[in-house]
Amino acid sequence: MTDGDGRVERHVPGRELRRWIDRTEDTLLRRRLVFVERLYGGQSVAGAASAVGTSTTVGRRWLARWNRSGPGGSLDPSNSEDDRGSEPLSGTQRESIERRLSADGHL
Repeated sequence: MTDGDGRVERHVPGRELRRWIDRTEDTLLRRRLVFVERLYGGQSVAGAASAVGTSTTVGRRWLARWNRSGPGGSLDPSNSEDDRGSEPLSGTQRESIERRLSADGHL
């Protein structure tokens, strides 16, 4: 359940999503993954966005990116403007996350 036509694509099982959340040290990525986890749980885009401290508009962007690109879309540093002052992932951070996702067969 989400706002309007904003259904979330379940690219990965919820338990695996939770593992990623627990393992990542990157605050921005964690926020985005928690947002998706809340959508998996049936929360609205507005509710999930509010829970992670962002706007509904940004939440809709995150959802569209997740639905279009799956977990890899959440790693895109070009989307850092969505996050009130957050820095984009460093190359090392991105490579580390991509390796973990790839090892689990999701990239």
